Amino acid sequence: MNSKEVIYILDKFLNSLSISTKTKIKQKRKTVNESNQILLLFERLGISVGHFELVNVVGTSGKGSVAMMISECLFSSRESVGTFFSPHVSSISERFWFNGNFVEPKLISKVYRKFISVIKEVSEDPKSATPTFFESTFALFLLLAKESNCKILVLEAGIGGKYDVTRIPFFQKLSVITKIALDHTELLGKNVSEISRDKAGIIAEDGQVVVSKNHYVVRGEIAKIAKRKSAKFHSAPVAQEINSKSNFTSFNLNFSDGSLMSNLLIPMHGEHQVNNAAVAAGACRLLGLDDLSIAKGLARSRLPGRIEIVSENPSVILDIAHNRNKIKALIKFLRTRSQKKIYFVVGFLEGKDISGMIEEFSKIKGVFFFTLPPTYSSRSNVPFDKLNNVLLKNGTFDFKNYIDPHQAIKDALRLSEKDDLIVVTGSTYLVGELRKLWFSNDIILKTGNPFIKK
Repeated sequence: MNSKEVIYILDKFLNSLSISTKTKIKQKRKTVNESNQILLLFERLGISVGHFELVNVVGTSGKGSVAMMISECLFSSRESVGTFFSPHVSSISERFWFNGNFVEPKLISKVYRKFISVIKEVSEDPKSATPTFFESTFALFLLLAKESNCKILVLEAGIGGKYDVTRIPFFQKLSVITKIALDHTELLGKNVSEISRDKAGIIAEDGQVVVSKNHYVVRGEIAKIAKRKSAKFHSAPVAQEINSKSNFTSFNLNFSDGSLMSNLLIPMHGEHQVNNAAVAAGACRLLGLDDLSIAKGLARSRLPGRIEIVSENPSVILDIAHNRNKIKALIKFLRTRSQKKIYFVVGFLEGKDISGMIEEFSKIKGVFFFTLPPTYSSRSNVPFDKLNNVLLKNGTFDFKNYIDPHQAIKDALRLSEKDDLIVVTGSTYLVGELRKLWFSNDIILKTGNPFIKK
C-alpha cells in the first residue's frame, strides 16, 4: 500500500469517528477530561506524555498562527519540536508538523496499523467511550511525535481550554492565550467572560501564562484564574511601527521590561497577525529563546488559508475567517489594499454568528457570491433562505447564490478584471476545497510543504 492510500484510509477512518451532535460533544468534553479517558487511550497506544514538555495555545482567533510561530522559533533554536494543528485546510497531514515540515506519509505508514487497531479496540469496548475525530487525531499526533523523538510539543486547542483534550497540565511548560471573542457560545458560554474562564482553564497550577492583546474584561477573567492557580501572568509585548508590504509585514516589539526587538518580519498579512507574532515572541522569551532565534522563526512562519494571496491579476485571497472577529480583521486588511472591485465567494456552516459576520461584510462594498462549503459528519451548511433573510435585514447586498462553490469562483474569475480582488472566506472547508485549484494534496503529502503550486 502506498503512502497516498494510507492517508486516504486514515482520513476515511477518522471521519467515521465523528459524533452526531454538539450536545454530545458538550457532555463528552467534561466527561473525557475528568475521567482521564484520554490518558487511558494514550496508555493503550504506548504513549507516555511525560516524555514531552507541552506548550498549550488556546483562544478564539490566531491559535494556529501563534502555534506555528512558536514552533518555528523553537526549531530555529535547534529544539526538536512537534506541533498539533486543528483544523487542517487541504490535507489531514497539515495537522501534524515536525521540525520544519508537515508530516511525511512514510512516518504515518509506520504507525497507522497500530493506531487504527487500538482505536477500533477501544470503540468496540462497551466499557469505553468511542474516541472522537479530534481525540483520535491528537492521539495519532502523539504517536508520531514519539517516533520523531520530539522534546517539546506545541498544542493548538480544539474548543475552549478547561475541558479540551490537549489540556494535560502535569507536563505543561507554558500556556498561551490568543484573542478571545464570541464563538462556540453553545459550548463555551454566552458571553466573553464565560468564554474567557473556559479558555483560561488551560492554565496549569503553579504554571505560567502569556496573554495576547485583549479586551480588559477578558484579561481580568484570565488574571483571576491565574492568581487562583498560583500561576504567573504575563502580557504580550506591544507591536509598533507596523508596515505592510506585498509579501511580508514588518514591525517592532516593545517588551514590559523596556527591551525592544526591531525590524521583525512575518510572511503574513494583517495587523492581527502582528499581534499574534507579539504573543508568540513573548512566549518564546519565557521559554528561554534568544532574540535571533525568535526573529528567524517569525520570518519563516506561515500557514495556508490565512489571508493567503494565491494569484494575481486579479488578486485572489483565501482566508479561513469563520467568526465575526476574524471577518472584522479580514475587512480591516482589505481596506489597506487598492482595487477597483471586490468579489467575495463566501460560505458558512451552522452554529456561527451569521448576523454578526454579515454585519461586518456590510461595512465594505463588494459583490457577494454565497455558496455551500463541503461538509463532513454533523456539520451542516447555512441554507440560502436563512442567509438571504439576514442579508436583506442588513441593507442592500449585491449577491447571488451558488450551490456549487467551483461555479462561484469560476464566475468571479470570469467577471473580474485584472485590478479587481477575489476573496474566498467564511469557512475552512470552503477555503480547503477551492485551494485545490492552485495546490495539490499529492504535492503537499510528498513534500510536507503546502505552498508549492501545481
